[in-house]
Amino acid sequence: MREISLKVLIITYTAVLFAGSLAPIAAGGLAAITLSGTVIHIAAYFFFALFLSKKLDIGKCLALAFAYGVLIEILQGFTGYRVMDIWDVAANGVGISIFYIQQKIFPKEPWNRPFF
Repeated sequence: MREISLKVLIITYTAVLFAGSLAPIAAGGLAAITLSGTVIHIAAYFFFALFLSKKLDIGKCLALAFAYGVLIEILQGFTGYRVMDIWDVAANGVGISIFYIQQKIFPKEPWNRPFF
């Protein structure tokens, strides 16, 4: 049951991240506020790496999370209503890096243990 719940969590989060990243944003939305957009990217990819780490080893988790972020940015360039932005990739990388540092500093904390 734990494996199924974990897979559902990862697949659902990945789908929500995909949809949220490629959905049109109204003028004046969150993307217009640079700081908020950056914080959203950092938090989203921190949690993405956290969830992936429950299923994959740390190296694969970090690589997959970063590659997914790059893929999303590339796809945004093809939408016609979103823009590919290197600073978003950097913010994703910051979130993933914070996750990695947190894993190394606090390896036995509750959030580093399995969820289910």
